[in-house]
Amino acid sequence: MANKVGSAQRVQQAFPRLGEVAKILNEKSDKLGANISVLEAKLKKLNLGVTSWVIFHSERGDEGSYHEEIGYTRINGRWGIAIRTISADFSDPQSEVREWLFNDASRTLRLRSVAKIPELLEQLIEDANELAKSIDEKSVEVAALASALEETPSEEW
Repeated sequence: MANKVGSAQRVQQAFPRLGEVAKILNEKSDKLGANISVLEAKLKKLNLGVTSWVIFHSERGDEGSYHEEIGYTRINGRWGIAIRTISADFSDPQSEVREWLFNDASRTLRLRSVAKIPELLEQLIEDANELAKSIDEKSVEVAALASALEETPSEEW
């Protein structure tokens, strides 16, 4: 019985301390989230419409692989900085992909990803340039198609 009382006393002593730590953790996490929101607002003003990802953690074993990535993408109709995990089992062709907007991801994932934000911005530049080049190429194709239709006599139905 003494052991159970000791455990109960430990819980009674620990819980208020846990509450104090939780308050500090939440304040600091909210500050990180607010700073990410500022960055997201700046990115949204650019109206990029480009999805980019960079890996910030990766593991590979005999049976599968696991990756953690930070990116800029659209999730549930909202563009923003996001985090995703990809788990692949080599015996299964399907990968398990889980995505969250940055502030919805776990604190651990958010903290590990922050160092890769500059690389993400550089990747966005690269991907946006590639997309602009592809748009130019496709525009030439579509212009040729439109021109061909203009040269075709109209038929009345």
